[in-house]
Amino acid sequence: MTQYSQLQKFGKNVRKVRKAKGLSQEQLAELAGLYRNYIGGVERGENKCYLLEHYPDWSCFGNVTQ
Repeated sequence: MTQYSQLQKFGKNVRKVRKAKGLSQEQLAELAGLYRNYIGGVERGENKCYLLEHYPDWSCFGNVTQ
């Protein structure tokens, strides 16, 4: 699996979990201390999510890495 396809898969999972939690991209960005357009890029597989390096336990948000 290429890095791009891994990012796309991860992004789809982020979007799925975000929507299941009833959060908008703007709300998630505010909670994470990021810009909304960065969250959009993560969900589209365009941006790597560096949050996982800083917050490896996203238990409050669900398992988005699988």
